[in-house]
Amino acid sequence: PRPLRLSYAGQVMRVKGDTLRPERQFGQFGAELIGADQAAADAEIIVMSATALAEVGAANVSVDLAIPYLVPAVIGWSQVPPDVAADLRAALDRKDSAAVAARGGKVGKLLADLIAASGPVPDAIAKLDALDLPPTARKEVARLKEAVALVQAAMPDLSLTVDAVERRGFEYQKGLSFTIF
Repeated sequence: PRPLRLSYAGQVMRVKGDTLRPERQFGQFGAELIGADQAAADAEIIVMSATALAEVGAANVSVDLAIPYLVPAVIGWSQVPPDVAADLRAALDRKDSAAVAARGGKVGKLLADLIAASGPVPDAIAKLDALDLPPTARKEVARLKEAVALVQAAMPDLSLTVDAVERRGFEYQKGLSFTIF
């Protein structure tokens, strides 16, 4: 029955290394929470990950939160043509506010404001709250706020930041995404 909680650890073998990681064999571990599409699940996996790192002695851990469905919600609401949407996504991936504003028409300013709404959690949430977002995007921000409150209740000293336009590699995922530094 859902939600399904998985964890794994072991050696991974690559056919070929790359410039940054020339080794072909390395250890990998991970965890997944599947089938729970709610902020509590987002917070659970973030807290579990940060707790595991703390238990092995990692210091100065920071979690960068992403909202992969925020940009698609705004672009879908704006009804820009597909070629313009593709250009906007590419510019957002580069965090190129000038290109977003130049190519985006009416929605360009809002998307540029989303780029500026990234940073430490209190500032990012205040900036996101101040934006005139469409209802589907507002729902994504509400989920972020709920998850942040749950994470902060469990781990008040954990450093949290938000990247409001990050989506690369997270397109398949529902809910929040995160990267731990």
